[in-house]
Amino acid sequence: MNNILFSTKLDKNNIILRNHLIKIMSKYKNLPQCNFLDIGCGNGRFAVLLSPFVKQYYGIDLDKEYISLAKKIKIPNVKFKVGKAEKIPFDKKFDIIFYSFSWHFVKDHNIALEELIRISKKDSLIIILEPSLKPLNYRDPRLNINSKEFDKQR
Repeated sequence: MNNILFSTKLDKNNIILRNHLIKIMSKYKNLPQCNFLDIGCGNGRFAVLLSPFVKQYYGIDLDKEYISLAKKIKIPNVKFKVGKAEKIPFDKKFDIIFYSFSWHFVKDHNIALEELIRISKKDSLIIILEPSLKPLNYRDPRLNINSKEFDKQR
């Protein structure tokens, strides 16, 4: 890992994104009572943005280095673990499950959906945030449609 993909600072862009997500989620859930799972949490960007608004924030990522960085974020209601969508390392049900730029990296979508069912409550809110098909110059070449590393099948 040579660079940080997403800023954890409360800058203008992150505040706009945070407010947009809070507005959408609040239509369906009473956020202060929600256990929130971020699948593909990276370095903890959404923990910083969203944890003040939810009961408990849990984040998982395949990348051990990102989890190490994320764990440096000291917020009382936040927990991070190495994990993947096909094998979520928590034995609990979540009110909100959030795939943050991660669904396209899932190797086996059928197993990931089985895991999603296992960890979802009857009325869970599931949000899949994915990169646009328009080239937006993401730092990670796997997210850019013009990159040789972009996987159009995911």
